[in-house]
Amino acid sequence: MNAYDLLKPVLFRLPPETAHGLTHKLLEVTQGTPVAASLRSRYAVDSSRLSVNAFGLEFSDPVGVAAGFDKNAEIPRALASLGFGHVEIGGVTAER
Repeated sequence: MNAYDLLKPVLFRLPPETAHGLTHKLLEVTQGTPVAASLRSRYAVDSSRLSVNAFGLEFSDPVGVAAGFDKNAEIPRALASLGFGHVEIGGVTAER
């Protein structure tokens, strides 16, 4: 049994925004820990056949995460540990 099999039944019973927030928090807590490294070794695929060049940028794989998932750029390393080739973050502005 993998993490998806464990989490899917719980997350699919929750309202979408609650499931999103819970998943985001779980990834935030595991980011930078041995758990994230374990996720990477389990889910990430390193193959030159998957690499994509777009707009002059090289991506390790064509599957990425849209900006709406990590609106404030809080968990890009955790998302990368799941094997995504790129992570689009929300708008970034300077604060005073």
